[in-house]
Amino acid sequence: MLSRSILELFRASWLQEPAVDFAAPEVSLVNADLTGLPPTTVHYGEHETLADDGARLARRLADFKVTSEVHALP
Repeated sequence: MLSRSILELFRASWLQEPAVDFAAPEVSLVNADLTGLPPTTVHYGEHETLADDGARLARRLADFKVTSEVHALP
């Protein structure tokens, strides 16, 4: 099982910038301008470490009127 701290370490390694704001729209889909995205499907496990992020992305897709399907899996 991957913990949030391990996933954050992976994210930091991928970005390779110590001063990057992880909430910046260029980095975080949850904060990005989603205008113009094609139909999108979001799947996430209800008990995953990042389940809240999946649910938040689904809400943002709806806010931007992106046709989407959301599946929270048990």
